[in-house]
Amino acid sequence: MKFGIFSTVTKADERSVHQLFKENLEQVEYAEELGFDSFWFAEHHFSTYSMIASPNVLVAAASQRTRRIKLGPAVNVLPFHHPIRLAEEGAMLDMISDGRLLWGIGRGIQPGEFIPWRVDRDQSREIFEEVHDAMIRAWTQPTFSYEGRFIRIPETSLAVRPIQQPHPPIWVAGLSEPSVRWAARHNYPYMEVYTTLPTMQQHWDIYRQENAAQGHTINHVGFVPTRHIYLAATDEQAKADALPTLATRWKELLRLAKPDDAAKSPAYSYLKGTFDTAARGDFDELMDLGMLLIGSPQTCIRQIQRHQEFLGDALQYLILFFAYGNLTQTQVLNSMRLFAEEVMPEFADVSVSAGLAATGREQGESLV
Repeated sequence: MKFGIFSTVTKADERSVHQLFKENLEQVEYAEELGFDSFWFAEHHFSTYSMIASPNVLVAAASQRTRRIKLGPAVNVLPFHHPIRLAEEGAMLDMISDGRLLWGIGRGIQPGEFIPWRVDRDQSREIFEEVHDAMIRAWTQPTFSYEGRFIRIPETSLAVRPIQQPHPPIWVAGLSEPSVRWAARHNYPYMEVYTTLPTMQQHWDIYRQENAAQGHTINHVGFVPTRHIYLAATDEQAKADALPTLATRWKELLRLAKPDDAAKSPAYSYLKGTFDTAARGDFDELMDLGMLLIGSPQTCIRQIQRHQEFLGDALQYLILFFAYGNLTQTQVLNSMRLFAEEVMPEFADVSVSAGLAATGREQGESLV
């Protein structure tokens, strides 16, 4: 099993945004030293939930401080961008990182981010698909054009091309069944956050069926849970350090995602049910359902093993939020170190095949 790190760069205390970005890049360097496989940067706008307006800028900066670790946006929100700009930036990032780029894409979630960009949320899926298709053409065809409802590009040829061929690996982030099916049809790895293990298990079944119906063989890392994590020497210390700031973060997320308002939108109505568990604010429940990994290294090992029970051979990769809220840099780096030294070795010899169909349903039956 491989492990990556996800970063949002939250402004939650007196630290300046300048300082937070410096700490974030220090985390990338330390992640490479500790042996993590990848480091990902969010894209968000107009709130302190995340200060990363351009994940591609941070990928570029991190690429010059590291040599091995893979880097990527998680995600570029496609409805906010023009496909030519994304294709050119992706190609440049792939080159300056020496082919270490992973390309995460999604359609966005927070209502307040769509309004200033003048993007209709109810059209976001169609815009997402058109931007994706045009971007792929730009990377893979000597000359290309595109004529869609939202994207129109005349005959064009890019002078800058990615190192990885035919293009950098594409990963998709989502929460809804339509997103699961879209990722499966394209045979892309699929990242989910704020999703319980029973729901992920159901989504993996859907993914496998849709993927097989398209004649694909799953030749990638499959389903990728993305989880908030915090490790300390004891469970008690970990909870004391992390749960207060997580409670604040959860409230901020619910305020920004507006699941009650989302229920009125056909494109985002699924959010109402998705965030019901989080809205209850019962962290014991959230840990039991796999949404949080909080505790000592031994507790964290058991929590990841619980993910294996539900997802079986789908679980080859896990992406972790180490830095969030007002956790200090010392706390974040110590949590990363404990995970790398005491948790990762427990899963180093796990050999899984993405093509196998097992989901561990028998072990997970009680929570479905």
